[in-house]
Amino acid sequence: MSQRPSAAIRIADRDERQKVSLMPGKVSLHSTQGSRLMKTYRVSMTRTVPSAGPRATFVMTVQATSSAMARVTAEAQYPGYRCLNGPVPVS
Repeated sequence: MSQRPSAAIRIADRDERQKVSLMPGKVSLHSTQGSRLMKTYRVSMTRTVPSAGPRATFVMTVQATSSAMARVTAEAQYPGYRCLNGPVPVS
């Protein structure tokens, strides 16, 4: 059996660059700038789908390596909501 070539997606943020390789049955994440520590971000969420949940807006904290990844993580955890503003690092 021959394997299909891997598809690569570049995620660029001003803080870091990562490469995601997708193979049949396998997903791997490779950092191209060394190891990054997880940071805590404060994210304001607003409902975009009326039936998504009881609250119109709320604030949550997310742990991620960059603000772009914090946005993606928060929106993935709450379908029907989106990030209102950019995630803010918590000191």
